[in-house]
Amino acid sequence: MAAGTTVVMVAVGGSAALAQPASTTPTPPPAPVTTTAPVTSDAVPAPALSEDTADPCAVPTTTAPPTSTTAPPVTTTTTAVPAPLCDPTTTPVAPEPIGPETAAASESAPAPEQPPVAPAQDTVAPPTETVAPLPAEFMPAAPAADQPIAPDDPELTSKTAEPDLDWRPTDNPKSTIVPGQMRSDREEIPAPFTKEDADNAEIGEARLRSSRNLLASGRQYYWPAPFQVCDDIRDKYNSLGGPASFLSYPTSGNIINPGGTGQRVTFLNGPIYWSAATGAHPVVNSFLNRWGIHSYEAGWLKYPTTDEIVLPDGGRRQEFQTGAIYVAFQNAAGSAIRNGPIRDKWNTVGGTAPGGSFLGYLTGDEIGLPDGQGRMARFERGVIYWAPTTGAFPVTGDVLEIWAEEGYEESGFGYPTGDQTTAGFGFTQPFQGGSIDVMSFTHVVDIGSGGPCVFQSRTDYVHMKKKPPIPRKAGAHVWYNPVSNCPPNIRAVVTAQLQILNPQGFWQNRGTQVVNTDAKPGSGAGNWTSVGDLCQGEGPLTWRVVGDVDLIGALDGDYKPISFGKELPCQ
Repeated sequence: MAAGTTVVMVAVGGSAALAQPASTTPTPPPAPVTTTAPVTSDAVPAPALSEDTADPCAVPTTTAPPTSTTAPPVTTTTTAVPAPLCDPTTTPVAPEPIGPETAAASESAPAPEQPPVAPAQDTVAPPTETVAPLPAEFMPAAPAADQPIAPDDPELTSKTAEPDLDWRPTDNPKSTIVPGQMRSDREEIPAPFTKEDADNAEIGEARLRSSRNLLASGRQYYWPAPFQVCDDIRDKYNSLGGPASFLSYPTSGNIINPGGTGQRVTFLNGPIYWSAATGAHPVVNSFLNRWGIHSYEAGWLKYPTTDEIVLPDGGRRQEFQTGAIYVAFQNAAGSAIRNGPIRDKWNTVGGTAPGGSFLGYLTGDEIGLPDGQGRMARFERGVIYWAPTTGAFPVTGDVLEIWAEEGYEESGFGYPTGDQTTAGFGFTQPFQGGSIDVMSFTHVVDIGSGGPCVFQSRTDYVHMKKKPPIPRKAGAHVWYNPVSNCPPNIRAVVTAQLQILNPQGFWQNRGTQVVNTDAKPGSGAGNWTSVGDLCQGEGPLTWRVVGDVDLIGALDGDYKPISFGKELPCQ
């Protein structure tokens, strides 16, 4: 190479199957870089560096978004940040051989015609290039047994290639292109890499392994990928198994994230992200998809702080700086929850092992509520609601069904103010506007030839309907739940009748009796039998509901759930 010539090279992912978009947050322009090549967004990988040339360990942030249900925008803004040992650059140059081997400057150049040779005994053989083996500390570890599992859903998986379980560094790599003697001439090149990629990678291996500063350089190539992976991301990749890991081969060098907050390297099956505060961690599959929906590191979750964590029930979670993503099973989409009172409450009721808890896994992201104050998260078997004036409490089962029918926190009940507790008559839960109370009665009945069927008849206390109720109405429900040994297609005739306590101290019917002749078991719309009547212009009245549950196919019995009386303001 001519004296005085400066070469600056950078590795980028021309063959990346999955690359991370950047956020749309504007960042200041980077400081000017003096170079012999113009800055473009079409950077190509450099084959190698000598010890005296600039370090191309990172590439511009212009990348294509990964597969996800919500594609975040991309940015072409790159801001340089200090990176240990392997300083990124955003100035791409075309690859060219570097070093004294000028005869290999063009791979396609034909060899010149050779003059006649002297007799064999006078011939001096050319020196053989020998490159030291890759140091043991650079060899990737064996892949762990609990590798991430790719979903079958193409919208959720980031997998595009199989791991290379037989990967090894190049033996005695060539520092220049020698036609017919490159590793690519002897071995099949895995997709999506080309012979040019493979030869550049081999040259890079040779130059790095011949360097006096190899151990301190923080760089490494993984043939046939022509990209340098650097520093902490390189170390994390090697600890996972390198090309034999679930990530497969790199498809970029170190990329500076927008705003200079950290770096990433993309691989065939997902990226590794790094920041000084969090270290380096891979994010793949459903976790990557859900993180992308929330704008990656630029969103509220920020950077990952752990790899995937396998939970006792087989699900997984991954921690981020301000929250976590949970994936219940292989093909689950995943859901995100913030660090804060809702997650704290979930953890107290089994969130650390969700599959065995009474709430189960998240089924949606934590969200803010219309009033601009509260927040909620939905789970497999309930919800947790939080407001700054009430705290965070789960609502489940029949209480949740009643609260939902009335309009959740926008109903007259408002937000929950305590946990659900059992009582002698059933169970109760306090809310801002009063409690929701459910009475439960257990019955045993012979039905068919299967022996006794155990079931519960239930009713709630009469309560004011909807907010704002115009006209104001009182309402209640009657339903039943099988407990054991009941037919799977069980049905019942369910009757509900409201009553008020008259001035003489007697209960009298109020409104119309409702009869459901084909009632399914369980609470909620479509199952229970609802009854209501006006509660307006009469002053305070004490109400109750009287029910009757008769299982179809069984002898009629005295299965009449009756609620306690409750006074309602019927002004």
